[in-house]
Amino acid sequence: MIEGRAPHYTISLKVAKMTKQTGHYTKENGLAENSIQKLLLQLAHNAGSTGFKR
Repeated sequence: MIEGRAPHYTISLKVAKMTKQTGHYTKENGLAENSIQKLLLQLAHNAGSTGFKR
């Protein structure tokens, strides 16, 4: 039901999905490493030859 260590508890992903709070769950726990890599690669692809800034 909950994740984390005292005093930093968060709801589990299963509970977040049931209560439609996946956005809050992701904000608290961050993105998975592979998700960040995919987002950066997509950003670079969309920017094309003009590049992108951090």
